[in-house]
This record gives sequence, structure tokens and C-alpha cells, in this order.
Amino acid sequence: MARHPYRVSKAWHHGQKLAVDIHELATKLAGLGDAELAASLQRYANMVPAKIAASQQQVSKPERLLLYRQARGAVSQLQVHLLITRDRRHIDHKTHAKLSKQAVKVHKTLSKLIKKLYRQVDRLPTAENPVTQ
Repeated sequence: MARHPYRVSKAWHHGQKLAVDIHELATKLAGLGDAELAASLQRYANMVPAKIAASQQQVSKPERLLLYRQARGAVSQLQVHLLITRDRRHIDHKTHAKLSKQAVKVHKTLSKLIKKLYRQVDRLPTAENPVTQ
């Protein structure tokens, strides 16, 4: 088995690339005196690949589903902060479009994983819905 199984995930690769690009932006923002916005951007961007990596360590499908949802929520928060960054004129429309496109790609990839996993979790036996044969 691979040492880091999360690295085979498209979602992790897309999230990691986004986190690296956001880090470059956040470094510039901190230099412009907007350290709070820079910290928020980095926090949400870093959360995405971290949650995806953590999901690969969990044995429970419901826990994995929760981590994927948290990663997708972090992407949504990141998208809002990118809009704020653009509206404060810290980035131009081209840069915003590039980063937003990356964020949408991560969001869509996570949504597909969530949908697939939700179907599996929905079929898992529970106390209220035991498996009957």
C-alpha cells in the first residue's frame, strides 16, 4: 500500500495546488497590510487537502463523508474570501478568475466524492435500518 494513499486522489491534488497558489497570494496580501484576510485565505485553503488526507485515514464511511463535507465547506469559505480579496482590489479579475476556477474544480470533485460515498453510507445498516435478507 502507498505510504500516503491520499496522494492518489484527484481531489487532494486539486486542493493541494489551490492551497499552494493561495499561499502565494496570501504572502502578497500580508505585505500589503491585510494580514487578517491573508490568514483567512490560508486557513481555508490549507484545510482542503488536510481534510481530504485525513479522510483516507478513517475507517468509517460516515467519518469520511463528514471530512469531505468539511473540505467542501472550506472551499466555499475560500470562494467568499476570494471575492472579498477581489472587491478590495488586492487582485485583478484575471487572477480572481484563475483561482475561482481552481476552487470550483475542487468543489465539483468533492461533490462527486460526497455523492458517491453518500450512496454507500445510505446503504449501510443502522439500528433503525438493519440489513434483512
